[in-house]
Amino acid sequence: LHFAAVINSPKMINILADLGADLNVCENQCKGSPLHIACRYGHFEAVDALISKGADVSIKMLDNQSVLHLSAQTGNLNIVRYILESGCCFDYQTGPITRSLTALQLAEKQTIFIRYNEIVKLLTHVEKFFKAVAKNDTNFIETCLRYYNVPVNCRSIKYKSALTLASWKGHIEAVNLLLKNKAKVDISDHNNITPIFYAAKFGHVSIVDVLLCHGAKYNFKSIYNKTPLDFAIEGKNKEIIRILQLVTRLFNNVRDGKLDVVEELKRIKTQQPNVFKIVMNAHNNDNKSLYDVGFMGK
Repeated sequence: LHFAAVINSPKMINILADLGADLNVCENQCKGSPLHIACRYGHFEAVDALISKGADVSIKMLDNQSVLHLSAQTGNLNIVRYILESGCCFDYQTGPITRSLTALQLAEKQTIFIRYNEIVKLLTHVEKFFKAVAKNDTNFIETCLRYYNVPVNCRSIKYKSALTLASWKGHIEAVNLLLKNKAKVDISDHNNITPIFYAAKFGHVSIVDVLLCHGAKYNFKSIYNKTPLDFAIEGKNKEIIRILQLVTRLFNNVRDGKLDVVEELKRIKTQQPNVFKIVMNAHNNDNKSLYDVGFMGK
């Protein structure tokens, strides 16, 4: 796989991956993965093939160099953007062997070359993008997304994802804007916690509703085997607990073939149209809606 990355052969990568090769295997000297090699050589096709087959974008080399560090050093803007879109945190730092540096700081050292200026501009606005989300500055968020092509699903060690940050802070305007720009509603962190967990824990009712309306998984489980409902119970927000319990009960009743659920849904549709929209758009861990469970099987 390392050789396939060096010669930029997506065909060889696909064949080896299909045969069960370890996509994240590291060479002995610098602990570089095939993805590190592809990024170091600026081979976009190899990068694309490796990530498409499931290579880990968060894997680090010796001295904590990420694939984003190597991409920024190489000066390939397309790879830098693709790596960010694929979930590599923009604020990873090198060290402790060398001085602690981010990918942005490495790129700034190379701005004598024109191609690095665009990388610096992108990474600078990724950082500003997260700060704008934290402040609910929707005008600047839109500027970053529209004019600087900041990937909406980029990640941060400190802030997780933009949608996670907005959901945690209770910024409904930012949440709506991010979802409009195709933020992944179930984007998860290293603990397998998604935005709805934070909204449920910190009592942001309107954000829980919006996330469910956009297909958030109501019973997603963290690595600690907790669900958004568990987080809502910890946060003691009765309204959020009530809606998540309702969604859970309706999914269970439809799964079990209980006929009275049809009448209950009719009543909810008539009396609480907003709640009806929530329960009909929410998804379960199998990424199925209530309709899917009822009419297409479990």
